[in-house]
Amino acid sequence: MDENILLYKLIVKLAAILGASLLIERILSFLNLAINRMFLFQYSNRYTQVEKLQEQLRREKQAIEEDKIILNQTVVDKDPCEVAFNPALPEEKQKSSCFDLLLIRPLQHILDDNERYIKYKENNVIIKEFWMQILGTLIAIFVCRALNFSIWEFFRYYTETEFPNSHSTFEYIFTGIIIGAGSKPINFLMNFLVNRKIEAETDEIKEESKKIPDSNVLQKTDSDIQKEVSPTTKEIEPETIEDLVGFEYDGGNKPDRLENTHKYTRTIDLIVYHHTAMHSDAPFEEVVKEFDRKGWLTGYNCVVFKDGTIRVLCRWDRFGNHAKPHNSHSFGIAFQGNFEPNPNIPFSNPNGDLGLMIPSGKQLLAAARVIAMYALLQNIPFTFPESFEPGDAVKGIIPHHLIADKACPGGNFPHDEFKESITNYYNNWKDNAGFKKALELFKKKPMVIA
Repeated sequence: MDENILLYKLIVKLAAILGASLLIERILSFLNLAINRMFLFQYSNRYTQVEKLQEQLRREKQAIEEDKIILNQTVVDKDPCEVAFNPALPEEKQKSSCFDLLLIRPLQHILDDNERYIKYKENNVIIKEFWMQILGTLIAIFVCRALNFSIWEFFRYYTETEFPNSHSTFEYIFTGIIIGAGSKPINFLMNFLVNRKIEAETDEIKEESKKIPDSNVLQKTDSDIQKEVSPTTKEIEPETIEDLVGFEYDGGNKPDRLENTHKYTRTIDLIVYHHTAMHSDAPFEEVVKEFDRKGWLTGYNCVVFKDGTIRVLCRWDRFGNHAKPHNSHSFGIAFQGNFEPNPNIPFSNPNGDLGLMIPSGKQLLAAARVIAMYALLQNIPFTFPESFEPGDAVKGIIPHHLIADKACPGGNFPHDEFKESITNYYNNWKDNAGFKKALELFKKKPMVIA
């Protein structure tokens, strides 16, 4: 062998190494994507088509049985909890937790679990990257051996007589390691360039958009501009009911299972407001779990949380389980929390162990908007009855305790303040043309009107 290494030979082999590293990087990226998709497919197809059909049939059967129970139920409800058990449930399943504190784990536990999950995920990523790199190196070694490709000659200076003409196994292993190790920096470089390109294009679009004049501004006359700066100018009305009330209507939790049941049999003329009797910090998922555990297919039509968040639980073209025997002609809305201070009442909140002892201001206003809007949506009599005599038609907007042997929504609930807020929203909206137009559009959404 010549003592001097030819430059073109070095360049060719370095180019070959770079190309091989790039090829290995693409193979590993493809395998990584395939593995991720395989796990995603496995997770999303946990149930076979037959099992999905069986689950659907089971839900439909349960819905039919629940309809019969609701129609034939004659037992007086003495349950101090917000939601009575489905009497068809076996006794061993009727565990009266009544939304107690065990459902809400301390925040630190949640943070610890989240931290453990992040570490677990990071460890899995590291382990997968390690074995992918090992695989890439093995592929490179195999290809080098098959193609008789080696770069060891650039690292030794001896005559051909010192070693046989054929390359040793070590040379292929060494070359394969170099190629495999190079795939990782190339992968990092490619991701960096792609991300930088996306960011650069996004920045360019933003800069260009700033240079384009607003067509609306160009079309405005001097009188239009004068009106806009006038202190008497009205605010722009929201385009949708959801914008105005402050929620997103999605049909609630598992709306499909109510498709063939819980259909309104009477004109909707009643709105009942509740408290959930849960901890005021309990998330929406805990409300869903509790109704599942109680044995009902659904619960309140919507729930309002202490920060003013409004969540739909039962689709609005179906009645919920919240105020028997008036479910079939009522709309149920619940405040997340427990506002009952009397310690003699089971599952009360006299010391604030279940969070807020009175609804928050945001909570009251959000619920008032929902009730005012729904009263206009269904033409519900806008009255606040204080009591009902035997034989009276139960109509209007009422707290749950007027029609049930319960303290709901609790002794601390500010009924007068709440009624005043509902009235203000109702009066502001009932003759508003923009609101009426938005309401008509909202009626056309799926699962809103029966």
